[in-house]
Amino acid sequence: MWTALSYGDALPITPNELRRGVPPCDAVFVDIFDCAERNLADNGDWLMPIAAAAHEIVEKPAPTPHGDATRVTYTITLLSDYMRAGTSRTDGKPALQGGVDVRMRDGWNFGARGSNIAKHGNVEISLYGSKSFEFGDASLNLGATLITFPRDPKGNFVLLQTSISRAIGPIDATASILFAPQQASLDDESNFYAVVRARTPIGTVLGAPVTLGASIGRMRGHFADARSRSDWSVGLTGRFEEFDIGITYADNDLGDSRGDPTAVFSITRSF
Repeated sequence: MWTALSYGDALPITPNELRRGVPPCDAVFVDIFDCAERNLADNGDWLMPIAAAAHEIVEKPAPTPHGDATRVTYTITLLSDYMRAGTSRTDGKPALQGGVDVRMRDGWNFGARGSNIAKHGNVEISLYGSKSFEFGDASLNLGATLITFPRDPKGNFVLLQTSISRAIGPIDATASILFAPQQASLDDESNFYAVVRARTPIGTVLGAPVTLGASIGRMRGHFADARSRSDWSVGLTGRFEEFDIGITYADNDLGDSRGDPTAVFSITRSF
């Protein structure tokens, strides 16, 4: 089975430079709609296809400097599978995803993302907003996302999210909490997901900068498909001219076919 996860672009730069121009928000479950600027070759952002969430993701919330103009980025991603926190949203089938992200100079960020999925009428659209804050070397992000299903609106739900990011030596690290409060669409249940991600540039392959990324997450609640579940991944992403191409190994601790180890592939183009 092929899957797409959210891991990043590689640039031979220092951690502080890696954090420059970081994604404006973490949105929804890791691996879904990680709100990142897509011109990765220029700004060192992670490759964040919707697939989550991914995985995710995602990862560094940070406001655009006040002297900069508002920036709008459009993204299209082809995925071999749409993953959310270690399980497939497309039953192992490919997904075509697109989105628009708006970064405001005051630290506010807004956007919309869409993807085909296997359930809920086969269409998922997310609308998000977030606010980013800088505290010394750390970045704090607070946001909310509305997950909608145009063909099955009874399934719509709201997700709240917070994350903190910091460079630790050569590693760029982010810790995130994503919480869905009790809602009728979730059978009056809630969902809690905590995830830690890290990435670091490791050099070049055939002239393309490569980044190594890894994550580990723990979920409890409505979407866990069990009392609780854990997921983890490790991957590489390279920048080849105008495209970001990723491969990632992903796994979780579910005891059935949903817990099978997965090879991950994705390709993203932004403009």
